[in-house]
Amino acid sequence: KPPPTISLPRRVLFLFASIILFVLVFHSYIASLNMWRGEQYLMNQKYAESIRAFKKAALLSPREAKIYSVLGWLYTRAGRQDLAVQAYKKALALDPRDSESQFELGMVFFKQKRFGKALKNFEKAVAYDADNFTAHVMVALSWERKGDLDRAIQEWKKIKVRFPEAKNAQAQI
Repeated sequence: KPPPTISLPRRVLFLFASIILFVLVFHSYIASLNMWRGEQYLMNQKYAESIRAFKKAALLSPREAKIYSVLGWLYTRAGRQDLAVQAYKKALALDPRDSESQFELGMVFFKQKRFGKALKNFEKAVAYDADNFTAHVMVALSWERKGDLDRAIQEWKKIKVRFPEAKNAQAQI
């Protein structure tokens, strides 16, 4: 008796189910692999390739804030501030306490001379990482650029107390 044959629709269904199972089981591995590739490209200063790899990782792991944070950094280096802002906002929507993304988004706004928006992000970066000296400095500089020298001086004084080893902060007061 010959073995039973499987109809074409059932074969297609089996293949489709197998692909879905493969993607579900291995998508995080593939995302991690793309992140690793992106990091390798980054170390070799191949930013376009790194962006492509991290975008693939984002498609596979869309809830991974770190991927969007790295994409924001890469877009900034590539001169695409519009995409950097979108990427950092996505990272912060997934993890609002990500002080690194708060800081980097603040830097994008600061470079665009959007000092009010920059200040908000720098203040959040300080709130989530009180030891981030550079974020403290950027808070003070943002107040200066906004024209509120009294607030800037207050911030420089806070920096002097919090980071007594920072001589540049003392020179600003």
